[in-house]
Amino acid sequence: MGRTSHDTGLNYAIHTTLAYPTENMSSGSILAKTGSGKFLGIMVTAAANTPTLYVYDNSTGTIAGGTAMFASFTPVAGTMYWLGAPVYFGDGLYVGSTGSVGCSVVYY
Repeated sequence: MGRTSHDTGLNYAIHTTLAYPTENMSSGSILAKTGSGKFLGIMVTAAANTPTLYVYDNSTGTIAGGTAMFASFTPVAGTMYWLGAPVYFGDGLYVGSTGSVGCSVVYY
């Protein structure tokens, strides 16, 4: 069998490293960052008991008085939710949950 134009005979691997800050949340809520920044996504590691995640632009560590970036969504364990483009926040990056959710919040 002959080689095709796509067969170079070389084996290679591409490795990427996440070079952005992350904050881990095991359940409840987390104020990932105070001040302005850019929200990139969430890696959900665990989700059970009717899980819900919400993301707000707020520096107080609550949803009260904050601006909803994502008012509510149902996460799936083992899923990386990349936003495709950064979502800007001005006051702080607050992530909360109901049910049991474990995740890593990615921002800069």
